[in-house]
Amino acid sequence: MSGPIRTELPPDTSIGYEAFRRRVRTAVEQSRTPITVGELAERLIATADVNAYAVIHDALYRDHLQSLDVEGALVFDMDVGLVYSAGTTDDRRADGSPGK
Repeated sequence: MSGPIRTELPPDTSIGYEAFRRRVRTAVEQSRTPITVGELAERLIATADVNAYAVIHDALYRDHLQSLDVEGALVFDMDVGLVYSAGTTDDRRADGSPGK
């Protein structure tokens, strides 16, 4: 894997890159349990537009979640597609799997 690829949000998304990342961190922290990338994308969009959902999901998976994981803001388990709050990695994650 070559690392995160910075992806653009859909043109109809009126939120900047850093503001979007803040929303991602907040949504993960508020979930209290591991959350799938799909569930996270659903929480972040205010429209039922399937195309916007696909773009947001792709941006999360290919860029934002990997970068935020590297920064230590959250934990992204790419193998199973789950996102954890950074606080769940001390000893064991919420699902019982080993932390980083």
